[in-house]
Amino acid sequence: MGCSLVRTLAHQNETYCALDGRSKETIDRANQFGLKNLRTINQIFSVCDFVFCIGIGGTAFDTIKVAVENEYKGVYVDFNTLFGEQSEEELFNLSKNLDFVDAVLYGWPVEEKLDDNKERKMYLSGEKAQDVANLFNKDIWKMYFTFQSAKKYRRLILS
Repeated sequence: MGCSLVRTLAHQNETYCALDGRSKETIDRANQFGLKNLRTINQIFSVCDFVFCIGIGGTAFDTIKVAVENEYKGVYVDFNTLFGEQSEEELFNLSKNLDFVDAVLYGWPVEEKLDDNKERKMYLSGEKAQDVANLFNKDIWKMYFTFQSAKKYRRLILS
């Protein structure tokens, strides 16, 4: 879904990534989308106003810890699917000193054509949720704002 996020940004701002240690497939895909390689996560946190974290495994925790260590001042958006209430709480505890937006994607990758009964949804929660929503093409994502955690909303309501 990371590719879907990049493809659906509403404006053609420069978009960065950190590719050190990534697979050839990931590097090729980043080049295809015109992403600028800052090489490391530390450099991402020193340059970018918004950072989107979406990945597999321990990505959510590894990345937010680096954001905290770097005293990141931009908006940190976590799109990771976690493993339940305990992992969600751990992530939120780590995010206390960040401008943190909790986010959930629901739907299909952008390259898939949707029939009439399908849509792509983005659920956002946090003080800067509207700022994040403004970055994306509203013709592709239907935006929802939650007062509770977006991940908790997904876990309790959408599942």
